[in-house]
Amino acid sequence: MIGGGLARRYVQSLFEVAQEKDVLDTISGDLKLLDDTLMNSPELTSFLNDPSTPKRAKKVAIEGLFTEISEFSLNFVRVVIDKNRTEILSEAYRIFQDMIDTAKGILNGTIQSVIKLDDKLMDEIRKSLEKRFDKKLILDNRITPELIGGLKIQVGNMVIDASVKSRLENLKEILAG
Repeated sequence: MIGGGLARRYVQSLFEVAQEKDVLDTISGDLKLLDDTLMNSPELTSFLNDPSTPKRAKKVAIEGLFTEISEFSLNFVRVVIDKNRTEILSEAYRIFQDMIDTAKGILNGTIQSVIKLDDKLMDEIRKSLEKRFDKKLILDNRITPELIGGLKIQVGNMVIDASVKSRLENLKEILAG
Protein backbone atom coordinates (compact mmCIF):
# COMPACT_ATOMS: atom_id res chain seq x y z
CA MET A 1 0.00 0.00 0.00
CA ILE A 2 1.75 3.16 -1.18
CA GLY A 3 -0.36 5.89 0.39
CA GLY A 4 -1.87 3.84 3.22
CA GLY A 5 -3.66 6.14 5.64
CA LEU A 6 -3.12 9.12 3.38
CA ALA A 7 -4.96 7.45 0.50
CA ARG A 8 -7.77 6.49 2.88
CA ARG A 9 -8.20 10.13 3.99
CA TYR A 10 -8.51 11.40 0.42
CA VAL A 11 -10.92 8.62 -0.54
CA GLN A 12 -12.93 9.14 2.67
CA SER A 13 -13.62 12.73 1.59
CA LEU A 14 -14.75 11.55 -1.84
CA PHE A 15 -16.89 8.83 -0.25
CA GLU A 16 -18.66 11.32 2.03
CA VAL A 17 -19.51 13.62 -0.89
CA ALA A 18 -20.61 10.66 -3.04
CA GLN A 19 -22.82 9.35 -0.24
CA GLU A 20 -24.36 12.79 0.34
CA LYS A 21 -25.06 13.24 -3.39
CA ASP A 22 -26.22 9.60 -3.77
CA VAL A 23 -23.67 8.83 -6.49
CA LEU A 24 -21.72 5.98 -4.84
CA ASP A 25 -22.22 3.59 -7.77
CA THR A 26 -21.24 6.24 -10.32
CA ILE A 27 -18.04 7.13 -8.47
CA SER A 28 -17.23 3.45 -7.92
CA GLY A 29 -17.53 2.84 -11.67
CA ASP A 30 -15.37 5.88 -12.42
CA LEU A 31 -12.67 4.75 -10.01
CA LYS A 32 -12.79 1.21 -11.44
CA LEU A 33 -12.24 2.61 -14.94
CA LEU A 34 -9.37 4.75 -13.66
CA ASP A 35 -7.84 1.79 -11.81
CA ASP A 36 -8.15 -0.54 -14.82
CA THR A 37 -6.58 2.08 -17.08
CA LEU A 38 -3.67 2.72 -14.72
CA MET A 39 -3.06 -1.02 -14.27
CA ASN A 40 -2.97 -1.53 -18.04
CA SER A 41 -0.89 1.56 -18.81
CA PRO A 42 2.40 1.79 -16.92
CA GLU A 43 3.27 4.74 -19.16
CA LEU A 44 0.28 6.73 -17.90
CA THR A 45 1.08 5.79 -14.30
CA SER A 46 4.70 6.92 -14.73
CA PHE A 47 3.56 10.14 -16.41
CA LEU A 48 1.16 10.97 -13.57
CA ASN A 49 3.63 10.04 -10.81
CA ASP A 50 6.56 11.94 -12.37
CA PRO A 51 7.12 15.07 -10.25
CA SER A 52 8.73 16.85 -13.22
CA THR A 53 5.52 16.58 -15.29
CA PRO A 54 3.59 19.86 -14.93
CA LYS A 55 0.29 19.55 -13.05
CA ARG A 56 -1.54 21.22 -15.93
CA ALA A 57 -0.28 18.54 -18.36
CA LYS A 58 -1.47 15.79 -16.00
CA LYS A 59 -4.93 17.37 -15.73
CA VAL A 60 -5.22 17.82 -19.50
CA ALA A 61 -4.26 14.16 -20.01
CA ILE A 62 -6.80 12.92 -17.44
CA GLU A 63 -9.58 15.15 -18.80
CA GLY A 64 -8.83 13.98 -22.35
CA LEU A 65 -8.66 10.29 -21.48
CA PHE A 66 -11.62 10.14 -19.12
CA THR A 67 -14.30 12.19 -20.84
CA GLU A 68 -17.06 9.85 -19.62
CA ILE A 69 -16.38 10.00 -15.87
CA SER A 70 -18.37 12.23 -13.54
CA GLU A 71 -17.34 15.71 -12.50
CA PHE A 72 -17.03 14.48 -8.88
CA SER A 73 -14.44 11.92 -9.92
CA LEU A 74 -12.60 14.39 -12.14
CA ASN A 75 -12.46 16.88 -9.28
CA PHE A 76 -11.06 14.17 -7.00
CA VAL A 77 -8.28 13.42 -9.50
CA ARG A 78 -7.59 17.16 -9.94
CA VAL A 79 -7.20 17.60 -6.17
CA VAL A 80 -4.90 14.59 -5.98
CA ILE A 81 -2.79 16.07 -8.81
CA ASP A 82 -2.74 19.52 -7.15
CA LYS A 83 -1.53 17.97 -3.88
CA ASN A 84 1.17 15.89 -5.66
CA ARG A 85 -0.41 12.65 -4.40
CA THR A 86 -1.07 10.84 -7.68
CA GLU A 87 0.48 7.65 -6.26
CA ILE A 88 -2.74 7.12 -4.26
CA LEU A 89 -4.83 6.76 -7.44
CA SER A 90 -3.83 3.10 -7.73
CA GLU A 91 -5.46 2.41 -4.35
CA ALA A 92 -8.52 4.65 -4.63
CA TYR A 93 -10.92 2.12 -6.18
CA ARG A 94 -10.17 -0.66 -3.67
CA ILE A 95 -10.46 1.71 -0.70
CA PHE A 96 -13.68 3.25 -2.03
CA GLN A 97 -15.21 -0.18 -2.63
CA ASP A 98 -14.21 -1.28 0.90
CA MET A 99 -16.00 1.81 2.27
CA ILE A 100 -19.15 0.98 0.28
CA ASP A 101 -19.08 -2.61 1.53
CA THR A 102 -18.57 -1.48 5.13
CA ALA A 103 -21.49 0.95 4.84
CA LYS A 104 -23.66 -1.93 3.55
CA GLY A 105 -22.49 -4.31 6.30
CA ILE A 106 -20.57 -6.51 3.86
CA LEU A 107 -17.24 -8.16 4.66
CA ASN A 108 -14.77 -9.29 2.01
CA GLY A 109 -12.67 -12.37 2.43
CA THR A 110 -10.27 -14.65 0.65
CA ILE A 111 -10.08 -18.42 0.59
CA GLN A 112 -6.72 -19.71 -0.57
CA SER A 113 -6.59 -23.28 -1.81
CA VAL A 114 -4.41 -25.46 -4.00
CA ILE A 115 -7.24 -25.98 -6.49
CA LYS A 116 -10.29 -23.93 -7.43
CA LEU A 117 -13.13 -24.69 -5.04
CA ASP A 118 -16.50 -25.53 -6.57
CA ASP A 119 -19.44 -23.17 -6.09
CA LYS A 120 -21.21 -25.50 -3.65
CA LEU A 121 -18.24 -25.66 -1.27
CA MET A 122 -17.64 -21.89 -1.56
CA ASP A 123 -21.30 -21.32 -0.70
CA GLU A 124 -21.13 -23.63 2.34
CA ILE A 125 -18.01 -21.86 3.64
CA ARG A 126 -19.57 -18.44 3.00
CA LYS A 127 -22.77 -19.35 4.88
CA SER A 128 -20.80 -20.71 7.83
CA LEU A 129 -18.67 -17.57 8.03
CA GLU A 130 -21.72 -15.31 7.65
CA LYS A 131 -23.21 -16.96 10.75
CA ARG A 132 -19.96 -16.47 12.64
CA PHE A 133 -19.62 -12.78 11.70
CA ASP A 134 -23.34 -12.00 11.47
CA LYS A 135 -22.65 -10.11 8.24
CA LYS A 136 -22.95 -10.71 4.53
CA LEU A 137 -19.70 -11.99 3.03
CA ILE A 138 -18.16 -11.77 -0.40
CA LEU A 139 -15.47 -14.42 -0.80
CA ASP A 140 -12.76 -14.72 -3.41
CA ASN A 141 -11.03 -18.04 -4.12
CA ARG A 142 -7.32 -17.68 -4.86
CA ILE A 143 -5.24 -20.58 -6.07
CA THR A 144 -2.11 -20.88 -3.90
CA PRO A 145 -0.14 -24.04 -4.79
CA GLU A 146 2.44 -23.49 -2.02
CA LEU A 147 -0.22 -24.37 0.59
CA ILE A 148 0.33 -28.01 -0.48
CA GLY A 149 -3.24 -28.84 0.63
CA GLY A 150 -6.05 -27.59 2.84
CA LEU A 151 -7.33 -24.02 3.06
CA LYS A 152 -6.34 -20.62 4.36
CA ILE A 153 -9.25 -18.25 4.98
CA GLN A 154 -8.90 -14.53 5.66
CA VAL A 155 -11.80 -12.25 6.55
CA GLY A 156 -10.81 -8.82 7.81
CA ASN A 157 -7.99 -9.34 10.30
CA MET A 158 -9.03 -12.92 11.14
CA VAL A 159 -7.07 -15.76 9.55
CA ILE A 160 -7.94 -19.45 9.70
CA ASP A 161 -4.96 -21.43 8.46
CA ALA A 162 -5.87 -25.06 7.89
CA SER A 163 -3.22 -25.64 5.24
CA VAL A 164 -0.82 -28.55 5.04
CA LYS A 165 2.04 -26.04 4.77
CA SER A 166 1.07 -24.49 8.11
CA ARG A 167 0.80 -27.90 9.78
CA LEU A 168 4.22 -28.91 8.47
CA GLU A 169 5.73 -25.65 9.74
CA ASN A 170 4.18 -26.24 13.18
CA LEU A 171 5.53 -29.79 13.23
CA LYS A 172 8.98 -28.51 12.24
CA GLU A 173 8.92 -26.04 15.18
CA ILE A 174 7.87 -28.78 17.61
CA LEU A 175 10.59 -31.14 16.39
CA ALA A 176 13.24 -28.38 16.50
CA GLY A 177 12.45 -27.93 20.18
